[in-house]
Amino acid sequence: MLELTQVGCRMAGRWALREISFAVPAGQAFGLSGPSGSGKSLVLAVCATLIPGYTGIVRVCGEDVRSRRSSVRRRIGYVPDAIGLDPDMTVREDLEFFAGAHGMARQAGRNAAAAALERWQMRPVADEPMGTLGRGFRQRVGLARAWLHEPQVLILDEPAGGLDAEGRELFAGALRRHLDAGGSALLGTSSADLLQWSDRIGFLVAGSLHRVAATRELVSEPAMPLSGVR
Repeated sequence: MLELTQVGCRMAGRWALREISFAVPAGQAFGLSGPSGSGKSLVLAVCATLIPGYTGIVRVCGEDVRSRRSSVRRRIGYVPDAIGLDPDMTVREDLEFFAGAHGMARQAGRNAAAAALERWQMRPVADEPMGTLGRGFRQRVGLARAWLHEPQVLILDEPAGGLDAEGRELFAGALRRHLDAGGSALLGTSSADLLQWSDRIGFLVAGSLHRVAATRELVSEPAMPLSGVR
């Protein structure tokens, strides 16, 4: 459902990504790990249609990310590393706004927002201003936004950032249901949770993909570092 072929990207006059190739089939999650500055967030931003100036080919559900940008955006749910927000907008208003941004009709957006509040256990803060929320609830809002329109492909940058134990459990359950329903996911994080959330993990170093391995292979290796490559 997501395929990268020889993807490269120059930033500030240097190659920040070099010939990245991998595929994520339906029903699977692919984790990207690597040290800070290795290019994880850049790969995800390219897949999310936010960086048009790259070489190579990126396809989502068979559609080219560059030439079919609007269509691809309807198929993906994206969570960036930093969640942008209007501090005066309530959580409910935020979700309804993003439902509209996804192209949902007003009532459908309200219904989707209400379902998201329930799914992510945010009803107690539904009418609280976003600016008053702690980091964990802000992250839940970001994840809820990505799921609103039931996308086929999730592109999640540090999805568990700031989540408490309850939030992490909610995320793990939502991800598993998404994959069981035939969706796919690309996760960017250095967290050891990649081992339980991903079917395969790719290791980025200085913009290059040095290794891709099945999770079941990695868990059998002693002291496997997620932040680098042995």
